[in-house]
Amino acid sequence: MTAQTPARPDATTPATAFAAGRRIAAGPLGQVALAVRAAQEADPETPALVFADASGAVIDLDLRGGPEDVLARLAPGQPPEPAKRGRGRPRLGVTAREITLTPTQWDWLASRGRGASAELRGLVDAARRETGGAPDPRAAQAAAYSAMAALAGDLPGFEEASRALFAGDRAALAEHAAPWPADIRAYAMRLGFPAAPGRHIAPTEEAGAALMRRGLDGPVDMLNLLRLRDVADYSAAPDLDPGHPVSGRAAYARYMAHARPFLEATGGAISLLGEGGAPLIGPGTERWDLVMVVRQSSLGAFMRMAEDPGCLAGLGHRTAALEESRLIPLRPLDPDLWPEAAISDHAEV
Repeated sequence: MTAQTPARPDATTPATAFAAGRRIAAGPLGQVALAVRAAQEADPETPALVFADASGAVIDLDLRGGPEDVLARLAPGQPPEPAKRGRGRPRLGVTAREITLTPTQWDWLASRGRGASAELRGLVDAARRETGGAPDPRAAQAAAYSAMAALAGDLPGFEEASRALFAGDRAALAEHAAPWPADIRAYAMRLGFPAAPGRHIAPTEEAGAALMRRGLDGPVDMLNLLRLRDVADYSAAPDLDPGHPVSGRAAYARYMAHARPFLEATGGAISLLGEGGAPLIGPGTERWDLVMVVRQSSLGAFMRMAEDPGCLAGLGHRTAALEESRLIPLRPLDPDLWPEAAISDHAEV
């Protein structure tokens, strides 16, 4: 059984399309629909399934007519005309919906002294702050199961994979889904175990611009703090998926083997590689599995390596391996000269 899309999808809805067990398109639904239309014109005998990424629900597309007709049917609907407000307090942007609570719960809300609606809004806001907007595991599991049932319901290991999904066991899901086509396995993993918000895996444009403004001359040391996944997640790079579950450590080793020739070709080298763990000083919940320092001959050499298409071709191994990371560019200092120079500095007050 597949879920139903909760709201009418439009051209901006994130979606993914499959045909014959292979992912043929992913992105905004408008782009996906046109890709599916082209695929069906090329091979009318192979049906395609399109899923809403947020819910795992199958989206029924009307592909009649030309590309403009398809996109016109997916145009976002116009927002409803706002109702004219009469006298009384402003609505403050709230929406009225029905909820059901036990008498004890209603009594507790009444005892709070600021009204049930205000109290409920406060509780919701507090919960959102506490979770940091992290995906709801139950919603993720439901979305993944919906897509899995449609794509892999007849494949070996489906029942075992479903139990692993609802148990929150990423490693077992990867193990039981190993016989499935790589694109289907990767999609199930991505929906069932979405990346936590605030993950730091790649630099932002702002961080890159700030690095260039530092004007670092000469050699540059890149300090890497790496937290590895228990099981690598190749959902963002299914073309690199080895076809069977591997650890995050193994996936990062694949990335290092791929990237090292490009590093050395630009004059760089790994100057330190160490196995980490819990900090001696720092939050007890913080953990870095690997610590690495890479020395580059210059910032320009680092940028040439980072932008080399051949090096970028293996970047998916790094993304699959990492749960979290930090990359801190360092300007090397002379430990014999720096203390004396720093002591002579006068702070501006």
